[in-house]
Amino acid sequence: ETLRAPLVTAQAEAEARLDFATEEDVDDLDRSGLADAVKVSADRMAELAKTARAGRIRAHGVRVAMYGAPNAGKSTLFNALVGSDRALVDAEPGTTRDLLEAPGLVEGLQITWLDTAGVREDATAVESRGIERALSAAQTADVVLWLVDGSAPDGGLAGPEVDAGRPLVLPYRTKADLDAHEHWRDHPVFAAAATISALREVDVERVKAEVVSAVARIDEPASSWQVVISRDRHAAALLRAAEHAQRAAAALRGGELLELCAADLRDAAEAIAEITGEIAPDDVLEEIFTQFCIGK
Repeated sequence: ETLRAPLVTAQAEAEARLDFATEEDVDDLDRSGLADAVKVSADRMAELAKTARAGRIRAHGVRVAMYGAPNAGKSTLFNALVGSDRALVDAEPGTTRDLLEAPGLVEGLQITWLDTAGVREDATAVESRGIERALSAAQTADVVLWLVDGSAPDGGLAGPEVDAGRPLVLPYRTKADLDAHEHWRDHPVFAAAATISALREVDVERVKAEVVSAVARIDEPASSWQVVISRDRHAAALLRAAEHAQRAAAALRGGELLELCAADLRDAAEAIAEITGEIAPDDVLEEIFTQFCIGK
């Protein structure tokens, strides 16, 4: 409601000049001042939308996916993080063909660990289906542990797709208990990546701590808000409202037709009303008759 109020007020100001321009009480519109107020509201809506990911993590926990080529050590690390032999580990490539999930709790943070099939090009039909699930899991996870076998040469595996900072990717060279392969010394990503072994408890604890630290970075946009949103639908509505409000502010400053400004302000307010649960055009009329002595 705090975000929506300036939009309703601005809409009332604009529509009063459109519908009641001849009334004595209706003065000239302060376009600049109104644009500033709408812009502030738009910026805050965009900021609140950014808290959706952090809010979902607070409510439902974080999803952390293993990603890498076959035999990169994903299942071994998964078992170590979970604390039990949930995933089958074997020297034969392609042992994991489905998505495995296991819950965990680290420093009070709810985590769902995801073990995925090894990603490679020359896969069998069944393995390819597992790879599709692995790619999907990596794209929808909050944090991805990108693993490569530090004792073997590069298998040509590209990193997971990252869209607007999601997911956060933590690269690791695994199998630190074996001799390191020289290929990784000059690699653009893994030359500076941490080297770990899932057989060493200290390394497993290090990964857990770094996941918690990564989640803290995700939570940063929410730090300035007393509340956060946790649903993608709400985030989409906020972003839609912010876009309309930004456009209305620009139109007000640019001297464009008030009809266009009012339309964008109306769309912005209605998008917010989808979250609050009340889409009521009467609010605008009430605001008009509250501010102006119209019809008296």
